[in-house]
Amino acid sequence: MDIKTNYEDYTISGEELFCQKQVITQSNIDVSQKGEISKILFNEANSVIVKTQIIGKQIKIQGKTFVKVCYCDNENNIKGLDYVIDFTESVLTNDLLKDETIDFKSNVIDSIATIIGEEIRVQNVIQLWGYKIVSNEQKLLTQIDGAIYKTQEATIQTFERYLNEFETITQDISIEKPIDEVILYTPKSAIISVESMENKVNIVGQISVDILYKSNNEIEQKIEDFTFSKEIDSIGSKPVVCPYILINDSRLIIPSDMKGQIRLELDTFIKGALFNIEQKEIIEDLYSPSVNIETTKNNYEYFSKVGLTINESRLNATAKMEDNIKKIISISITKEDIVPIVEQDGIFVSEGIIYASIIYINDNDETNSHIVEMPYAFEVNNSKELINCDVYPEVLVLGIYSKIKSANEVELIVNVVSGLCNCKKIDLNGISEVVIKEEKKECHCAIRIYKPQKGESLWDVAKRIGVGMDEISKQNNDIKDVMDGNENILVFKEIGTSY
Repeated sequence: MDIKTNYEDYTISGEELFCQKQVITQSNIDVSQKGEISKILFNEANSVIVKTQIIGKQIKIQGKTFVKVCYCDNENNIKGLDYVIDFTESVLTNDLLKDETIDFKSNVIDSIATIIGEEIRVQNVIQLWGYKIVSNEQKLLTQIDGAIYKTQEATIQTFERYLNEFETITQDISIEKPIDEVILYTPKSAIISVESMENKVNIVGQISVDILYKSNNEIEQKIEDFTFSKEIDSIGSKPVVCPYILINDSRLIIPSDMKGQIRLELDTFIKGALFNIEQKEIIEDLYSPSVNIETTKNNYEYFSKVGLTINESRLNATAKMEDNIKKIISISITKEDIVPIVEQDGIFVSEGIIYASIIYINDNDETNSHIVEMPYAFEVNNSKELINCDVYPEVLVLGIYSKIKSANEVELIVNVVSGLCNCKKIDLNGISEVVIKEEKKECHCAIRIYKPQKGESLWDVAKRIGVGMDEISKQNNDIKDVMDGNENILVFKEIGTSY
């Protein structure tokens, strides 16, 4: 009997974490033109990677950190400043990589601002994570004539590109009171929804901007939340991506009459690895009744992207001040600490701390601030989908509510949105080579009865007697996928081996 085979070549891709590194930056900001500083109320910082360049086995990274500081001068006036700190770093690798197959993420994990004379010294600790695309070339058997075979539906994930989609987001914000000056504004962002369609992905993000401004010599706060969407084209029929968003620059445009609507403009980049998913039928085992066949099998394990999981939660905390509260001026989120996703007894847990800064006036009409730590955690329990522990979740606070409980206590409630990337472990078993040996001696029998062993599968029986599973099922209506040992399997067909 002639054995005819057909193979297909596949490139299976995945994303791996290959580098973690911390960068420490320091900058002295001259504020002598702004008056003498009496105290720092709070500071916050976030960072973005603007460029990576591969030279041999060295990767040069360029980034910038956006620093915002809120402080009081000697006359108890609240002031604010924005500052950008550039940084560079180099990473050595063991492999020769390509620019289009790497991605670096960054996050400020600590930021300290101190007064040094007429300067504010800002020190930042930045965590870098480097990701690379790993591809594996597989030749897999997809069709064979002249043999009995068993197929597997295989998930094939192929890398398309790293996203670097620029988008200017514009939002008009209504301000009821006249604006004397804007002290500080802080935009934050996160992806909250990803919908995959044929040849495209629709991404929805959330922006939260915190504006601190002066109106009629009083400090006011305006927090505005809004969404945006971006459609990404893909060459695949089933694209999948776990995107993240970076704010590269921002502008707050105030009308000439200093009231009504102000316009926020954000220059953003949507990034992340875009993959295409295909379901393919491959042959994982085979048998021939007429010839002896040797096969070479490949077993390949990797993580396939499933998509983004969004979790919404509400946090409560009580802040106790050292002095009595006369008036709360503002409450701002200054930092989100995030730890990696970890597995605990099949449950995947993400934890972190939200830091909120409360600026208030005490009984002595002094301006003070207090930092509140709000721990959070959320769980994902799904045995079919595994969380890729290399991926750090995004966290965004949407909505801050406060209530004065006593003379020196404030109750805080914040709504938190967290997003993490789901991955599924794929165990791919395929045949990469078929070698035909000598022909078997045939015995021709019109009827055969086979008594299987307990626990044998229908495929085991088909291999043993040399008849396809469909043919066995057709001639034995009550046959099961797994035998209990009491069956008498009848086969009304000439077969090519004895048993």
